[in-house]
Amino acid sequence: MTVADLAPWITPAILLGVFAWLRSDIRDVRERMDRMDDRLRGVEQDLAEMKGKLTFIENYILRRNEPAPDPAE
Repeated sequence: MTVADLAPWITPAILLGVFAWLRSDIRDVRERMDRMDDRLRGVEQDLAEMKGKLTFIENYILRRNEPAPDPAE
């Protein structure tokens, strides 16, 4: 077998190799994005909880949590 016999197969072999490599990289990126999405959902839930607590504290400081005084007669 000579180089001339292999020459027609070099380009298709390179293309298939690069395609397989890129496909595996795309799969890895998708997995990472899925994990990041899960982590961001957790952060979002934690922030919503913190916002609720801070709103309660703000209302307490501004005395919005106390019942309204009885109207004067």
